[in-house]
Amino acid sequence: MLVTYYIAVLGGRELMRSRPPFKLNGLFIIHNLYLTIISGSLLALFIEQLAPTVWRKGVFFAICDHQGGWTDELVILYYVRPVAMSIDSGGANGRAAKLPYQVR
Repeated sequence: MLVTYYIAVLGGRELMRSRPPFKLNGLFIIHNLYLTIISGSLLALFIEQLAPTVWRKGVFFAICDHQGGWTDELVILYYVRPVAMSIDSGGANGRAAKLPYQVR
């Protein structure tokens, strides 16, 4: 695996030495737009789950109470978020994403 990496990096550098750099601005814009849409959608879904509890019972109940703030949908969102964010950090490379949350 390491040998393949060095071949790609060093070989690519030698291959591109006499050529102009690629212009990938369009791909970066599409990638950033995709991540922004995913992040905005997840934020809206989190707010949809948390706002009613905060509105009805307050912030203290939503954060500190055993029954406050946790819905089944919210637990699903906590598991979806790291998977969606692994797209940006390179986590979608065949390894399972590490989930920092535990379902009771």
